[in-house]
Parts: sequence; structure tokens; C-alpha cells
Amino acid sequence: SDRQEDKDVFFNALVDCDDEDAIIEGLRVVRRAHRVQKDMVAKVESEISDSLDNSHKVVVGFTDSKYKTYIGLVANKLCGKSGKPALLLREKDKDTWSGSVRSPVPVKSLVNQSGLATGQGHEEAHGLEVRKDKLDDLLAWFDTLDLDMDPPIKVTAILDPKDITLSLCHACVDNDILWSGS
Repeated sequence: SDRQEDKDVFFNALVDCDDEDAIIEGLRVVRRAHRVQKDMVAKVESEISDSLDNSHKVVVGFTDSKYKTYIGLVANKLCGKSGKPALLLREKDKDTWSGSVRSPVPVKSLVNQSGLATGQGHEEAHGLEVRKDKLDDLLAWFDTLDLDMDPPIKVTAILDPKDITLSLCHACVDNDILWSGS
């Protein structure tokens, strides 16, 4: 949520875990924020879909700075749909793009070693800053990489069919934005 009041209500619910009213209010705030988040991600994805550049070993898209809170989530969806790294950028200033990278393979250290851009965060999910005059060089550099697009699949758990309940299915659907809606 962009609203500080909502964040306060949620974190108070975590702290006051014995206060049932605080927990109910915290859940209400989370559900509302999740609905807004889901709608905004769909809106941004729809707005940029026609302008995505899919001609490189990475998907590149541009969005408005007003959506900066949602850029990482949208990049995650683009990565999930394309199976390759996704760069979603917004204008930071007249000389610089800023945004998010989501990737099925580790790329942040490689980006930093290239000297063409700066990545901060995790190897597969990080922020990115690149000078506008270096973006084409960065994309050409990505095209030279031998990116293993079939990385090992990380498994968190293995379930027996009897463990799959209706409430588990609802939890998956309610949180589909976390795994690109797949």
C-alpha cells in the first residue's frame, strides 16, 4: 500500500496479535491493498503490452513514474510469461532510467560487472539504474550472454494429493500475484 495509515494498521495487527479486532482490521487493510495492487498491476501490464520490446534476450518495457510501486510486480509477471529476464523502466531524470529486473537466472552481479548499469537487490530480483545513452549498449550486452533459460526449478514443498484442500487452493488464487499468476 502507498498509504502509511494502512501500513501502521497492518504492523499494529502483527504486534498486537492477541487483539482480535486489530487482527481483523489488519486483514481488512491487507485485502484492500491486495485488490488495489492486483488492479494496478493489470492496468500497467495492459498499458505497456503493445510497446514491449521482446527482440532481445531480455524483455524491455517502459512505464510512467507514477507506477513505481508496482514496477517490480509487473516485471515479475513479464518474466513469468516470457521465461526470460524482464526490465521494466521508468524515467528517473532526463539522463537516467530506473526500474526493476526480474529474471529466472542470476543476473545482478553480471549487470554490475558490465559497468553499463547498476543493480541493487537480489540476483534474480533487483532494482536497476542505467543511463539513457547506455540502454542500447546494455541490451546488446545482454544479447551476448549465454543465459541458461532452463534453470533448475526450486521446489519449496512436495504435496500428496490428499494435502490439497479448498483453503489451500483459495490461498494460491488469492496470492497469485506472487508467482506471476501461474
